[in-house]
This record gives sequence, C-alpha cells and structure tokens, in this order.
Amino acid sequence: MFILHAVFSLLSGWLLVSVVESFLHRHIYHAGTGIRRIAKCLPPLRRAIGRARFGHHVVHHKRTFKCSHVIQFDSSDQEVRLRRRLANTMHAHLIKEQYGVKVGTFGEMLLYVSPMIPIYIIIGSASGWVLAAIAALPAVAMIYLAQVVHPFLHARHSERQGGVGLAALIMRSRYGRAVLVRHWLHHAYGSCNYNLIIGGDFLLRVSRRPSFGDLRRMVSQHVLPRQQGGAQGGVKA
Repeated sequence: MFILHAVFSLLSGWLLVSVVESFLHRHIYHAGTGIRRIAKCLPPLRRAIGRARFGHHVVHHKRTFKCSHVIQFDSSDQEVRLRRRLANTMHAHLIKEQYGVKVGTFGEMLLYVSPMIPIYIIIGSASGWVLAAIAALPAVAMIYLAQVVHPFLHARHSERQGGVGLAALIMRSRYGRAVLVRHWLHHAYGSCNYNLIIGGDFLLRVSRRPSFGDLRRMVSQHVLPRQQGGAQGGVKA
C-alpha cells in the first residue's frame, strides 16, 4: 500500500511542479507588460520579477545566443561589452551564472518552489512526511535541471556526448533529447515549451512540436547529430 501511495505522491508532485514551472517561467521570467504593471503596486514583487526577467528574458534570450543555439557570443567583444554593462550593478551575479545559462539565483528558485510548499505541508500533515518528501522530489529535480542540466541544452551534440556524470546521462536519455528539442523551440519561437519538467506545457496549452524544418535547423546548428542520409530520426518532443 505504501508503494502505491509513494507512486501517487511522486506523480502528483511531478504534475504540480510541471504546471507551476510552466506558469511561472512564462509569467515571471518572460513577464509581459500586464504582469509588470500589476507588480508596480508591490515593490518587492516588482524587484523580484524585474530581476528574474532581466536575467532570463533580456540577457539569456535576447543578448546572448543571437546567431546560434550553441554559440553564446558572436565575438569576444560582445561578451566584454555585456560584462561591462552588468558589472557593478544589481545584475552582476549574472556574470558568475554564465549570463543566464544557469537559470535563476537561489532566491529565484525559492520563488519557483514557494507555491508548492503549503501543499507539501498538507501532504506531510495528512499522510506523513516521507510521502511529502517523495512529492517534493520533482521540485528538487527542477532545480537540478535549471542549474546543472540547462547548460548542456546549449552545448553542441559532440560536447554533450563526451560529458560524464548525471547531467550527461540525462542528456543522452530519451527524456533529455525531448527536453533538448523542446528547449530549442522555446528559444526559436518564444511563447512555448517553458518546461524542463515536461507536462505542464501540455495542460496549459503552450506546447509546440518540431516541424521537419525545425529539426533540420537543429542539425545545422549542431544541436542534433547529422544522421546518415540527412534525415533526423528518433527524436520526439
């Protein structure tokens, strides 16, 4: 019976984290004018959203990886200019975070997880703290993917194949390949595929599948391997 409860807790936790991740990624890290207008009434929220949006939407999406998904800067001068602009500002931490390649500061990750904490407390109080801890595992996985795996999503296929450790193993799995394709589409089209923990995008109707042309572009950018005969197979998103 415990195993059944544990599986249910894990799946419920995955679904919860995935929906929250997709929603917050869309409305905080890519906050639109409506959200920013509302946040003006609450200065702490305005600062948190502004900091997260600048690091992710502005720096990671707009000021880096301009010409290719796997080339962060077109030239060393481009990096120098961005570094100088960020230095001695409230955004200087982005330099250590590789200009947004490591997604989110510790505080921003807490902001991501915070909506789920009351639910974990309810689960712990009602069903036991072991089941609550199991339900929280997907939240830990989300933070790991954002901090450790996300840099691999912007690496060439040849570089990922030579990697070692858990992150490299994830990237060589079917799940890792699906996240890779979906993440490329997120950068290419913007308003889709916000998940690293896959699932919430489908429920919130912001999921996008790759076209054959998209897959060809991924191959040309060395995101995906070039298959024999030029066809790309075995990748599903």
